[in-house]
Amino acid sequence: MQIDIIATLGIVGSVASLIALLLPASGWRAKAIHVSYGLVVTVLAVAIIGYRARIDELSRIEREATRLIATADLSSDGTQRGFILAGLAFLEKYKDRFPDTFDRAKMLSDNVGVTTSKQEDAVERLHQSWRLSDGATAMKQLLGGIAGGGIH
Repeated sequence: MQIDIIATLGIVGSVASLIALLLPASGWRAKAIHVSYGLVVTVLAVAIIGYRARIDELSRIEREATRLIATADLSSDGTQRGFILAGLAFLEKYKDRFPDTFDRAKMLSDNVGVTTSKQEDAVERLHQSWRLSDGATAMKQLLGGIAGGGIH
């Protein structure tokens, strides 16, 4: 993204300079107006490219979240753990964009016991299974929000 903006700045700035050079400008006021036009065109082009790059990045993140949801298999405790961990890895990858969401997902993971499994008896195993199911469903909904829509 940074390189695109710099390249755009160079190209558009050069073209604007050439156009300003070709336009007749007698006097300092006419020259100042031509310089202003060139600056406005250059700044506008850089802003548009920067905005487009951010939109492209958000679209890519949404597609990745959609793919992660589409491949979710929540049929067993193991796959639910895996899905939660995959969701955490996804959010960690974009932690700079979603810092609070990553922190909440990490807390969710800790609360449902993704990495700890104390199953001393059948009742605790059942409770663990329920927590994992709830956690996996919550992670799926969270990623659905990032993907740009609800889960159907």
